[in-house]
Amino acid sequence: MLKTALNDKLPAFLAFLLDYTVKGRIFSMKITLVISALNAGGAERVITTLANAWAKEGENVSLITFKEPGYQSFYPLHPNVNLCNLNLHVKNRLYCPNFLIPLWKLLKRTWFLRQFFKKQKPDCIIAFLDTVNITTILATLGLKIPIIVSERVDPSQHPIGSLQNFLRKVTYPLANHLVVQTTQIQNYFPKKLHQRISIIPNPVSLSSHGSQLPNIDYEKKKIIAVGRLETQKGFDLLLQAFGVVHDKQPEWELVIWGEGSERPVLEALRSHLKLEAYVHLPGLTNNIAQVLSDGSLFVLPSRYEGFPNSLCEAMAVGLPVVAFDCGSGSADIIRHNIDGLLVPAQNVNALTNAMLQLIENIELRKQYGKRAKEIIERFSLKKILKKWDELTHC
Repeated sequence: MLKTALNDKLPAFLAFLLDYTVKGRIFSMKITLVISALNAGGAERVITTLANAWAKEGENVSLITFKEPGYQSFYPLHPNVNLCNLNLHVKNRLYCPNFLIPLWKLLKRTWFLRQFFKKQKPDCIIAFLDTVNITTILATLGLKIPIIVSERVDPSQHPIGSLQNFLRKVTYPLANHLVVQTTQIQNYFPKKLHQRISIIPNPVSLSSHGSQLPNIDYEKKKIIAVGRLETQKGFDLLLQAFGVVHDKQPEWELVIWGEGSERPVLEALRSHLKLEAYVHLPGLTNNIAQVLSDGSLFVLPSRYEGFPNSLCEAMAVGLPVVAFDCGSGSADIIRHNIDGLLVPAQNVNALTNAMLQLIENIELRKQYGKRAKEIIERFSLKKILKKWDELTHC
């Protein structure tokens, strides 16, 4: 009887063993992810998506931020994700000259991160965003822990200061791997580094929209835009374009979701253009699918990007899209004249005409919106997670 019971259990055990052997491990990995903060943003959404997916698979996942104790992520975290806030946001001290502040921040963060890594002994470390990448690489020198760093925006367009730029050139070759989102970003780095660079787009996960995707009412006369209210995102250009659109299509309105330092500038421009009744800036939202489904057209006017999540989310719910071809990101996502329109970067006239083209043709909006949903399969979480797994479990 005992022999029979063992034989009954054996196939299940072998299946379990095979599954984990194929993934390159027998036991769960200790994966540590590092980012400065978990506010609303594209990098933050992706890193929490990865953390949640690995925690769900049974990995031992820690997510480090530089924020104060008690700080909570803007995005939901799986209950098995260990959120560690190391309180490493350094304040300006009277005795510390301004030119030394970046160096002081770097040294403090490097020291405390190193102590954390030495204590936790993770099997793999993944860092997001340029300055965090530099700090994490320095903190792991000599520890023999595999480290993957990831750029989340086009570095050719995003200045980080002369000290940090120098340190990036020195430290990135010390990482085991660098993850970027597009070929253009890869080409920013020296060719000798390319053999250790992987291009991994952002995932589009159905779970981020809930179990049921909302339906789009293409009759609705509303344009949606989403992003941080910062110069990079180009909402000032969008307001200029919408001013012309409004003259020709006065029933349409524009809603820009997000928050940031450029809010006063945008509100002043809105007043100057006399669009207060037609342009709305409601702030942040935790329900991106719902606010996207409230429109019938999405516009991304960014001056530069990495791989814009908001654009992917808009397409996933079935919105036709218009975006500046700003070099990195938009052209890797939008299939021009298939599921949206790309226009020359920062060309307000071209943006205006593209918006009017879709506004004046509801059938074209429906056609593009239907094809846009294919992005869910093109950049599915399963496909993207497999690429990350290949790096973390090699």
